[in-house]
Amino acid sequence: MNRLLVITLLPLALTAQTVSLKTLITRAEHNDLARAKAMNVRAKAREIDAAASAYAPTVDIGLSHRITSPITRQSPGTTSAAFVRASMNLFDGGRRGHTIEAKRYEHQAALFEKQAFARSTALNVVRQYFTLKKLRANLTALRQRAHELQAQLKRIRKLKTAGMATASMVEKLKAAYEDNAYRIENTQLAIESSRENLKLLSGITPRHLARNYFVEPHHVSFRVFEATRAMRAQAAAIGKSADAISAAYSPQVNASYTYSRTAFSDLAPGVPPASLPDHSHTFELNVGMRLYDGGAIGHKSEAVRYQKLALEAKIRHVIKEQKMNYRLARKRLRALQTQIRSARAALAAARSSYQAVKKRFEAGVVDNVTYLDALSQRTMAEARYQATRYDYEIAKAVYYFYAGQNLKRYLR
Repeated sequence: MNRLLVITLLPLALTAQTVSLKTLITRAEHNDLARAKAMNVRAKAREIDAAASAYAPTVDIGLSHRITSPITRQSPGTTSAAFVRASMNLFDGGRRGHTIEAKRYEHQAALFEKQAFARSTALNVVRQYFTLKKLRANLTALRQRAHELQAQLKRIRKLKTAGMATASMVEKLKAAYEDNAYRIENTQLAIESSRENLKLLSGITPRHLARNYFVEPHHVSFRVFEATRAMRAQAAAIGKSADAISAAYSPQVNASYTYSRTAFSDLAPGVPPASLPDHSHTFELNVGMRLYDGGAIGHKSEAVRYQKLALEAKIRHVIKEQKMNYRLARKRLRALQTQIRSARAALAAARSSYQAVKKRFEAGVVDNVTYLDALSQRTMAEARYQATRYDYEIAKAVYYFYAGQNLKRYLR
């Protein structure tokens, strides 16, 4: 009974605990899509083994049974044979080496793609995480506004009953309260959407989020994306594939040995069984070379090399784009720092103004329009300040991302 109780309550305890951003990123790095990338890496490793084994010595065995009619002195009626054949490619113009190298580069590309996926997933988690925090902060501000509006609406209704307020004042406050309730519902829907996205990425339903932040960027070195390095490895693999195709013009040397054992029956009359050999040894050495094919192999190799050139041009563009985004991300950090200072000052002013207007409104000096405007300004200022702070954390993550750095390294 106790074990059943523990099993029942454990998921609830895990759901209720505070979840850190680093935990969410780590879990997301091992989700189903990440496992798919890992399986692709393993597949590429097996392709290397397959390419190496394709040129290993081969041993084949076989059986045959033949019935011939009519029977002659040279052709028995029934022939049964078994054979063992060993074969090996002695020289293939370098095709084996080029093929294995191409597979190794493909494996390297798959490793870089796995790392690139982990970094992009981490950035996605960061964005969802701080977006969720931003939405929750906005929801808190809206609920505070709802509490204030409800209190003022209750007070104005009492004043109306006493003949000290008009129906228009009540209706305006009621409309503001209902509009705020609509905003709360929309924000709650956005929160649920963000929470579900985090759950999809990490497998965790975050109820309580830890207070995490990124360290301020100082002297961050620039590194090329893993995705770009994967493209470089793919380009190298394509080049090796082109070399493997060109190897068809080189001499091809193959050696084989076959041992056969044969049994005969239904011999022609007068043919002694010992007159037909019952075993044989065959050694073959084959040397071949493609002299002319209308340029088919050459054109095919050239086409593959053009694919490599196209990929190298794309790599140059991608690196330029990353450097551009890296510079822009740095400038956005400076812009958001200024925006945070502005939002902090605006919040202090809005809070001070609201307190002053609230006292004057309750004293009947100002109307409800002035009060609602001051309340809206305070709510917007609070939401804007919190949103700017979380936007700044996202901007730091984006900066580290375009710098080619591991986000978890700078997370606190």
